[in-house]
Amino acid sequence: MTILEYKYLISKTQSFHIAENKIQNINTQFNLVNLHNIELDKNAVEDNTCFKALNNVTELRMINCQQNNIQSVRYLVNLQILHICRNNIDKITPLSQLHFLRELYISRCNLDNDISALSCLTQLYRIDMDYNRICDITPIRYLVNLEMLCMSNNRITDISILRNLVNLEFVNMSINYVQDLLPIENLARREFVCHWASNVTNIRNYKLLSECKNNIFILRNEQTCS
Repeated sequence: MTILEYKYLISKTQSFHIAENKIQNINTQFNLVNLHNIELDKNAVEDNTCFKALNNVTELRMINCQQNNIQSVRYLVNLQILHICRNNIDKITPLSQLHFLRELYISRCNLDNDISALSCLTQLYRIDMDYNRICDITPIRYLVNLEMLCMSNNRITDISILRNLVNLEFVNMSINYVQDLLPIENLARREFVCHWASNVTNIRNYKLLSECKNNIFILRNEQTCS
């Protein structure tokens, strides 16, 4: 195979599945205009500027890559699905540029309380942010298309914004600091699944259970479990 033939084949590539290697950079000289899916799990990509030439990519997986900077992700303007779990991400601000994003998986990333970048991602219908350090979920109130919300093992106390998320079908808020379930009163009359293991203290909230159609409620305090 000649170099020209090789470049031609590469240019037609639609998916790269190159997990568990020692890749530090992606050579974009091969004109990867047809690339839509990249899997980079467990690599050591240091130079993410290569993403500038990959603006047709719609799905990216970078799980457990020890990333702490996702600035270059903003160049993937057509991204619809993003998996960046098990990294050490300091800020998610670059995600605010991904207006076509529909699924976001960003659990176990040591995220702190600032998730304001999500407020403008109104196409999102799935979010998994389990096992972080998030306290305030106010920015999520604008994501009215959300169908799945997973935020277990965080530091959430106030869930009042759930009133706005009328399309929710699955919620996992287990192991947080929520005490009042009244914000889900309207949702409880619909068919959706809710996992709840938290610090619920107000007995009046339990009346919601009799109105549930297909819900799974786990109402116990797991904060004190050994």
